[in-house]
Amino acid sequence: MSSEKQIAANRANAARSTGPHTNSGKARSRINAWKHGLRAEKVVIAGEDAEDLHAIQRALWEEHQPEPGTESLLVERLAHYAWRMRRAVVFEAALLREGPTQPLKLGYAHGNAVSTLLRYEMAMANASYRTLQQLLFLQDRRRKKEGSLIEAESPVEIPTRLITPAVAAE
Repeated sequence: MSSEKQIAANRANAARSTGPHTNSGKARSRINAWKHGLRAEKVVIAGEDAEDLHAIQRALWEEHQPEPGTESLLVERLAHYAWRMRRAVVFEAALLREGPTQPLKLGYAHGNAVSTLLRYEMAMANASYRTLQQLLFLQDRRRKKEGSLIEAESPVEIPTRLITPAVAAE
């Protein structure tokens, strides 16, 4: 249990450490823990061109021609996963280019950067695959309702297991 003296000291310290006050200080501190951007809240981060993301979105939109609503949301999600997987490739190239000291500069223990990167890549690939399967399932269901499903086409089955046994064992 803390004494009154310790509690008072903690409160005094807390009053002094309120974080950055200026906009530039806040902007600088916002990226203190940034390592790879694979879990960033924003889809487009510093150093990336939003027009490249829009090109991916347009290509997926043209390919899948989603209906408004859930199908459109799934196509947007696919674009975001593709964008983040592309970012992972860039980060991986930087790790390989910089050599064994780069992970330590980014705050990773030796060897952890690559395994962390691969874990994120696998999670994004699985999520992207599930999203694509959901989209195709909805489109097939819509086509059936519209009566435009050709008999030779078979509906897309939703897979019961998306993770391979090798990944599940890790």
